[in-house]
Amino acid sequence: SRISLMPSMLQLSIWSNIGQACLESTNHRVCRMPRINGNEIRPGNVLEHNDGLWVAVKTEHVKPGKGGAFALTPYGHGNVTTVSEFNIWADPEAAAELVQADISITAVGLDVTTDPTASINPERHEMLRNSNDSYAQTAALISTQVLERFGVVNIHDAQAVAYVIDPTLMRIETYLVEIVTQDGSVRGQTIVDRRPGSRRSSGPEIAVAAAVDGPRFLELLLGRLTQEA
Repeated sequence: SRISLMPSMLQLSIWSNIGQACLESTNHRVCRMPRINGNEIRPGNVLEHNDGLWVAVKTEHVKPGKGGAFALTPYGHGNVTTVSEFNIWADPEAAAELVQADISITAVGLDVTTDPTASINPERHEMLRNSNDSYAQTAALISTQVLERFGVVNIHDAQAVAYVIDPTLMRIETYLVEIVTQDGSVRGQTIVDRRPGSRRSSGPEIAVAAAVDGPRFLELLLGRLTQEA
């Protein structure tokens, strides 16, 4: 999750509750927690950060993994049917509820995660395998069967995480998205209406990754795995 913060102007008093150091004002309460679940933070929440108090003014949640196939790139086709990505196909009803929810969503789908410029080819896999770093060697080991079967390793989940770290890695476009929930060959299809001036009038829009800077993504990923970044 990416959280936008601004300094809080609250006058606070310190108190304690169940062993946690907390701060309280008339309308707000802040507790020092060992961990923060970004998905639970909402605009208006007050957080303690860098020895100061901050108000969350905007939140954006990114599903960490494959988020549909939107046909926005040559790679945006399905992987379980010709038009459907597996996770959406497996539970299209849940996906349909998600895209209709009043929350900010960025979908990082097969349109970018199967882009060859952002994938591990045999040469890059060999580099990981021959690395002196144990993390890189482990990554090569667990992806060997995928490479042997498909000739390439697509890095789906890590691209979603990379977007949170550096949003400039991707070009994002905003659309109304419909999820097909009926059984059949189009079950789980993620449909975007790209007709200028002809979009449906109901339902929230979601942000969809439409392009990725593959070389920069791989530089970030491989640098982390080989401890060179």
